[in-house]
Amino acid sequence: MTKADEAAIPGLPLFLDLRKKTCLVLGGEGEAGVKVKALLQAGARVVLLAETVSPGLASEATGGQFVWLKEKFRPEHLEGVWFVLSTVRDPDVNAAIQLEAERRRIFVNVVDQRRYCSALWPAVIHRDPVVVAFSTGGTSPALAGYLRRHIADHLPAGMGALATWLGGWRSRIARVIPDLEERGRFWRILLQEGIVDRFVAGNIDGAENIIEDKLRKLGMKCSGEEKIPNACVE
Repeated sequence: MTKADEAAIPGLPLFLDLRKKTCLVLGGEGEAGVKVKALLQAGARVVLLAETVSPGLASEATGGQFVWLKEKFRPEHLEGVWFVLSTVRDPDVNAAIQLEAERRRIFVNVVDQRRYCSALWPAVIHRDPVVVAFSTGGTSPALAGYLRRHIADHLPAGMGALATWLGGWRSRIARVIPDLEERGRFWRILLQEGIVDRFVAGNIDGAENIIEDKLRKLGMKCSGEEKIPNACVE
């Protein structure tokens, strides 16, 4: 291992687009239900590999939400798979999964067995479309869960609606401030001017006025076509 390898951060935070992509889940008890639900919500095509499953998973499989194979792991199960998640406790099975998945360049997460992981599953807060994820690099999942709960208690419920509303302004502001760096500075100034507090408090007009005021000061007052209709706070 080189010094560069040793200095590298063991985990690059990314959000994966798994829509219509096959994901393999091994094990049918405990954490498997939570992970299958999360993958389905992400739009993945889930294949569950387990000889027995919990009643809840069995019901969902019967309903056609995912494919349930009552088999033991074989390398061919990885054909066409984008991501693997194992809740199996047997280290020999997980070692075999890790070896074959790495050979095929497929990322793997094994619950509570960090040494077999090439991907880490974070603790997550959802305020659609806002997603906040926490990881401790596999050292303390309990701490990641604590951070999730602590931040969730202090994160306004209106953040999702705010993100959607700002998304509408984004394309319009990009047209009047085409330079990426200048536009980034513009947004940073906006977010420091109280726009978040006004929006989540329900003062959408006040938040919109901040944007228009800043654009006027830049000599780029929005036309009637540039204005965004008021959004509803969650």
